[in-house]
Amino acid sequence: DAEGVDFEYDGEMQADMALDYKLLTSTYPFARLTGPANVLVMPGLHSAHISSRLMQSLGGVTVIGPVMDGLAKPAQIVQMGATVSD
Repeated sequence: DAEGVDFEYDGEMQADMALDYKLLTSTYPFARLTGPANVLVMPGLHSAHISSRLMQSLGGVTVIGPVMDGLAKPAQIVQMGATVSD
């Protein structure tokens, strides 16, 4: 809040809550989001991998990542079976 960013954000929540706005507002009426989340930040590589695979398979969404933070140089991670467009 102190940074005064120009985008919506909220705190920790389950992925189903973040992506299903109706469920989010019925469960957490105090949530700050005005629609479903379009960026998910995961606590670890294992949970990010599981979530991104599920979203690709079930969600019909575009997944960008994984993004590795804290490395000395940029790194591009290519998943097994990636196509040229991936």
